[in-house]
Amino acid sequence: MNRIILTLLTCLAFMLTPLSHAGPGKGKSHGTVKPFSLSVTAMQDINEVTDVTLTTDVEMTGFSPADLAKHVQMKSIDSDGNLRWTQNYKEVALETGDGSSQVTLSYDDMSRYQEVRIKLQAQNQQTVNTEVLKSSTQVLLRPDMTVDRVDAQESVRIDEVVNIAVFIKELNGDLGAINSVSLSDLDGIIDSVGEVVVDANGDAGIIFSVAFSEAGTQTLTVNIDEVVPRDFDTGNNQFSFTIDVVNQIETVQYYMSYYWNDFNYHYDYASIYGYRQVYDQQGQSESFYQQLYINEHMEFPIDVHMTMSVDGGADVDFIDLQNIQPTYSYQYGCYDYENSSTQVGDNTWVYVYNYDYCGSNYSYVYVSSYAADYVYYSRSWYSYWGGYNYEYNYHYDYGDFINAKESITTYTQVTDDTGQTWGGEASISLTETPYDYSYDYSYYYYYLWYHYSDHGVRVNGYGYGMTAP
Repeated sequence: MNRIILTLLTCLAFMLTPLSHAGPGKGKSHGTVKPFSLSVTAMQDINEVTDVTLTTDVEMTGFSPADLAKHVQMKSIDSDGNLRWTQNYKEVALETGDGSSQVTLSYDDMSRYQEVRIKLQAQNQQTVNTEVLKSSTQVLLRPDMTVDRVDAQESVRIDEVVNIAVFIKELNGDLGAINSVSLSDLDGIIDSVGEVVVDANGDAGIIFSVAFSEAGTQTLTVNIDEVVPRDFDTGNNQFSFTIDVVNQIETVQYYMSYYWNDFNYHYDYASIYGYRQVYDQQGQSESFYQQLYINEHMEFPIDVHMTMSVDGGADVDFIDLQNIQPTYSYQYGCYDYENSSTQVGDNTWVYVYNYDYCGSNYSYVYVSSYAADYVYYSRSWYSYWGGYNYEYNYHYDYGDFINAKESITTYTQVTDDTGQTWGGEASISLTETPYDYSYDYSYYYYYLWYHYSDHGVRVNGYGYGMTAP
């Protein structure tokens, strides 16, 4: 025996129900019935409970919505078009609204896409006549709304406005929905957006803009608060994430330099004493250096984070060090000195120096990176008194190349144990310069002859100033 639940809906719910997509699941009346018409929706949730909603609409002026269905007959049709069961109800009260009335019947034995046929006898309050109304529909899954993803910065500064992009999506593909989406912290709702329309199998994006007045880790939650028609599964309507809020950054002096070289070097000489040597070197080398001068004394442990943009490209994490401890310290009288050195990757180093010269405090933070990839070859021999022959070659490959050609922009944050943050944005422009040098000598001092050549391309640049917050 099928389980039946009879539920009266509020006027507000009645008015919102037609916002679901027309088509399968929202039945149309069979023909024109005066003074009323009948429409039907059948929507199923995750618990396989199907709500069949019967709505009568007033079609003629001067008539009031029917508040009673003297008789309701419902037929459940399977996917092959065969009758599964018939249910009959008498004296069913209808919840009236502005020009309409409705009632919802709930079942736990219906399946997706099956047909439901309805015949309803409505009481006409003006003429006391009984109006026979018919309609049918298909059972559809309720819209299943979920928070698909959230895009937000991992770290922001105090009072910095951060944009949080929220993307919501409908999963079932039968019906769309109108949604209210909110952003909350542990104290409650920060902001919300209503009437976000998402089609069946569709998605939508919302941008929340927020700023935080205190440092610390903020736990935020995006929630789909209201779904019309009611959601299929509310268990996937939330998404929580964190943002680290750091103290307002203090700008400091910086110096930055970069050098890259693609080279091909060769020399060959013979001396009057019977000695000859051939030397070749070919490849690339690169060096990067940045210094921050902080006119204060920092408290260990220290966090250093640097992002880098090369030639106007996207920011990438270059340094991300936390809880740096001093590796050496020295104190004598009123003089206090601390430093640390930390290796990052193959050949990138971060150095921190703290100085206290009897009340005169300052600190330095250095970032240094070097990379090389070249082949070396050397051969020498001596032709007198029996002579000798020596040959040597190797391949040198070390570090990760930045490979900048036009510009480098960094954003550095140095935070000490008190929560104070220094740094900001620094940038340099680069110049690319090809070069080609060669020399040839004969009978030059003790040389019989001498040949030297060096050609390639250099990219270099440097800059200094105050970091931008």
